[in-house]
Amino acid sequence: MVHVGCHCGHFFKVPASQAGKACTCMRCGWAIRLIAPRLDEGAEEKAVCLLVSAGPADVGTQFYLAGPGPVSVGKSRERDLQLVDAKVSRLHCRLLRSEQGWRVEDADSTNGVWVNGARVETHELCHGDKLRIGDTELTCVTPTRTAQPANDAGLSSPVRVVEVKRKPAPAGGDVFDSEGLRRRGSGGQAAD
Repeated sequence: MVHVGCHCGHFFKVPASQAGKACTCMRCGWAIRLIAPRLDEGAEEKAVCLLVSAGPADVGTQFYLAGPGPVSVGKSRERDLQLVDAKVSRLHCRLLRSEQGWRVEDADSTNGVWVNGARVETHELCHGDKLRIGDTELTCVTPTRTAQPANDAGLSSPVRVVEVKRKPAPAGGDVFDSEGLRRRGSGGQAAD
């Protein structure tokens, strides 16, 4: 079971067998997708969230990263995390496990990987980081919230909420309660 904390504040478990499938939060109905290649079915862990906060598609979707990785990211259907974005390369970047959590690494993409407004080749993701891949912006939300972004006054803030426009979850996704039990059914330049 993978422990996830939804954008709405609801915490629950998702079975490893649901990796890659659409599901929704039972409380708010937001789209959730567990990205956990090579995750052992018996594993218990807390997932890091990449929340789609802006972009041409999937705004509001929460991608939860778990397992040993790596996670391939791109517009190709063969990728672990597929982004529907014309400026995303077929294989744009990889998300790699590290001692601190997850690290993003550019895969020689056409439009690059940007974190907090700066182009990067590799970067250790921290709570609050804004990751831009093509025209898609993903906000990193860590389960421990140990690294807090500074607010406008330069003070550390425990706020975890990210402003996004609400978008309903795709139809056909499963809904899980706090124990992981399925409750009801509910989906630059042009890159290569």
